[in-house]
Amino acid sequence: IHMVHLGASNMVALGEAQLGIGTRALTVSRGVAYVAGDDDVLRVVDVREPTAPRVLGQVPLAARSLRVSGGALLAATPRGLVVLERVDRVSEGTQPPMLGGWSTTDAVVGLSPARRGVVVAAGLGGASLLDLADPSHPVLNRAVSTTLKAVRQLERLGGDTFVLNDTTLSVHTDASSSGAFSVDPTRGSRLASIGSVERFAASTGRLWTVGGGVLATASLPGVE
Repeated sequence: IHMVHLGASNMVALGEAQLGIGTRALTVSRGVAYVAGDDDVLRVVDVREPTAPRVLGQVPLAARSLRVSGGALLAATPRGLVVLERVDRVSEGTQPPMLGGWSTTDAVVGLSPARRGVVVAAGLGGASLLDLADPSHPVLNRAVSTTLKAVRQLERLGGDTFVLNDTTLSVHTDASSSGAFSVDPTRGSRLASIGSVERFAASTGRLWTVGGGVLATASLPGVE
């Protein structure tokens, strides 16, 4: 894991911690980095001092995506969602305790925190909103869509949930008082004009997509 300082026009290396493995996912919260390795081990790294990051502990976990939401560390795994406790006290031998989980029919490939819990993308299992009021017992709240059966990636931005189903990108809104998700057909047709999508990134005011070796971008929220 490498620590760098981002300047206006350059990056300056500050320090590194040798892990000796490839990395599948990484997320950072309150000076702690959670690193999912390709050896199916989750490592906890103290990054409070950027010139000297250090590995504190590890736990077996085959995670493909990691997110921190509230006091929980969320991990996407081949068997479903795993919920661990976020590390608050940084010390040698630190291991995030297991809190709970939610099994899926297909591997979880993406996570995105939502105001009612977390939206989980699980390939053939589609995309679902889980209630994490009790992290030890995640509960299905509702499906984002009942027709998507090849979900590969999702990202939330405000009240919008962007979903990549196979190579098609769509946007679903949850602005209704009931909390139900609904497809936005107007912006959906604009997203369709982008063509085949392999991966995407959504941030405030801007959408980026990659497909067929082509990098495309559109302004948000209108997708124009």
